[in-house]
Amino acid sequence: MIIEIHGGWVYGTKEMYQYYGMGMAQRGFAFVNPSYVFGPDVTYPGEVDQVMEYIGWVDQHANDYNLDRNNVFVEGGSACGQMAEQLDALVTNPEYMKKMGYTMSILTFKAFLLNCANT
Repeated sequence: MIIEIHGGWVYGTKEMYQYYGMGMAQRGFAFVNPSYVFGPDVTYPGEVDQVMEYIGWVDQHANDYNLDRNNVFVEGGSACGQMAEQLDALVTNPEYMKKMGYTMSILTFKAFLLNCANT
């Protein structure tokens, strides 16, 4: 399963990745491409809160959509590459996860792609 974190801090739409997602689906991958609220309507860590919310949604609905919880690939471009990087830091560091107040799903993350990440 591929979870796409699209766009930037203040612009972008999930539609930017629709053709890429359809191409990956044709190759047998489940492609999850949620939307989120941009700044200035949300401030840090609100963006990460939203990512964690839809990671939780994917986990809760994995059986409904026949998603493989054991093979999750996350990618993000631009500012969302930075958000993917934050997710990577959270899932690989339980102390940081706890400090940020998040709980982790049972998804198994295999890889993170940071495409032109703004770090």
